[in-house]
Amino acid sequence: MLRLSLPVPVSVNALYLRTRWGKQIRTKRGREWFAEAEAIIRDEIAKQHWETTDCKVVVEVNTFWRDKRRRDTNNLSKALADALEHGGAYLDDCKALLRYIDYDVDRENPRVDVVVRHFDESSDGWKYGSVKSMDWYAAHLVHLYGTEVDLDYMLMRHEFGVDEFDLNVYEVAELVKDGRFDELPDGFPEKAKDVEIISGPEDMVYIGYSVMMPYEKPKYTQEQMDENIRALLNYLFPKEEVDEISIHTIFATWAE
Repeated sequence: MLRLSLPVPVSVNALYLRTRWGKQIRTKRGREWFAEAEAIIRDEIAKQHWETTDCKVVVEVNTFWRDKRRRDTNNLSKALADALEHGGAYLDDCKALLRYIDYDVDRENPRVDVVVRHFDESSDGWKYGSVKSMDWYAAHLVHLYGTEVDLDYMLMRHEFGVDEFDLNVYEVAELVKDGRFDELPDGFPEKAKDVEIISGPEDMVYIGYSVMMPYEKPKYTQEQMDENIRALLNYLFPKEEVDEISIHTIFATWAE
């Protein structure tokens, strides 16, 4: 296993430019980033005694942005995969399976934390049930029932967050997610206490229930899940917003 901490890659949109003759070349920012990243990779390979491989590898990425502006982590893939190849982590990036695990904000130290490991058929292979075509949040969920909520959008529409609360929507969601119900304003619905709040990409949050079908039997009927999820939404947001939010099966994928 190879562990790396690299500067945030240049996005694919700023990585290359075309000359007047149509040739594609790296931008100055791109050249500077590659030089710094590849030097770090080579240094860590030597320190950690990683051997350059021609086998299939999994590249797990945690991104730490410098601020909360919307960004697409997938735009980092080209630069990151190329730097890992040229730096010596593997011989060919066609063997690299990039997986974005999470993202957050670190204003003091924006970066990408990367783990490169050998592909393990018993846990990573399709036939064992991992969902390769989904993003990180679906990697181990095979059934997710609930709703998609853009907290940034909700917060922007309602300047003071949850109506009449001293806490904003983000803070309430974090307390609910962590099970710290005693720190919440009065009125939190008892039936909503086991509703899950799962972080997704692009400031999206999934509110609902996940189960490992067919191995795990759902705790509630669909009608009960609807009622519990709606209770949490009514606690978090004004009624006119909640009425427009649909509850449905977001993912339903499992091995035969």
